[in-house]
Amino acid sequence: MAFPVVLQGPDTEHRNDYAEQRWLLGQKLITGDGRAYRFAQVGSATLVPGNVIDGPGLITNHEKTAGVVAGSEAGSSTLVATLGSTASAKNQYRGGYASIVLTPGGGETYLLNSEPSVTTHEAVDSAGIITANLAQGETIVTALTATSDVTWVLNRYKGVVQSPVTTLLGEAVGVAVKATTANRYGWVQTAGVASVLASGTVVVGNTLARLVAAAGAAGPTAVGTEAYLGRVVSVGTTWATVVLDLD
Repeated sequence: MAFPVVLQGPDTEHRNDYAEQRWLLGQKLITGDGRAYRFAQVGSATLVPGNVIDGPGLITNHEKTAGVVAGSEAGSSTLVATLGSTASAKNQYRGGYASIVLTPGGGETYLLNSEPSVTTHEAVDSAGIITANLAQGETIVTALTATSDVTWVLNRYKGVVQSPVTTLLGEAVGVAVKATTANRYGWVQTAGVASVLASGTVVVGNTLARLVAAAGAAGPTAVGTEAYLGRVVSVGTTWATVVLDLD
C-alpha cells in the first residue's frame, strides 16, 4: 500500500470520516487555501468541533524497557524488548516509534511499520517480549543489548482525545473540525485559519496556547507552561478565529 507524502485535497475532504483506516495515521492533507490537516483515529469519546485535540500519552510500563539481543542485531528489520507490567494489544504501536534512551544505541529512534496490511507486532502479555517490525527501509544501526533502554511511543494521531483539564497526557496535535465519533477515523486541523474554543483574555494578534484549566480550550500563552497553537485573528464570544501553526 503506497501513499503520497501530502494529499492535495478538495476543500470538503476534511469533513469526512471513516469506519476503516483509509490512510496512514498522520497523513497530511492540504487544501487550496493552505489549511493543513492530519488523518487521525479518534479515541474513546466523540470529538467536539473547535476543541483542542491531544495525542496519546506514553504508557509508563512501556518506557525504558530492556532491549533483547536476539532480533535486535545491527542490520535487523525488527526491534525486540521486554515490556514492563502492562500488556500491549496487537499492533498497538503501528506507525509509532521505538526510542533508544540508554546505550548501546542511545539517541537512535526507529519508525515502526505503519502499513495496515502488515503486522507491526503481536499482542504482548504483561512483562512479555515485544518483537516489532520496523518501517520499510529501516534497520537497526547499533545492536541492542539487555542494557539498552527502549521507550515505545504511540503514533501521535492514534486515539486522539479532547485536551483534558489539569493533567495533560499527550501533546496538542490539532483542532477538531467535526464531531467524529469514538474509534472512527477523520481529520484534525493543524495549520491555517480555524475556529478554536477560547478561554481567558484573548487578544487579536497575540499568541494562543492550549490551556490546562479548561477542557479542549485555548487561551493566552504563559511562557514555558503551555503549548503554542498559533495567533489570534478575531475574538468571538466562545470561539476565537486563529491561524494555527502546529504543522
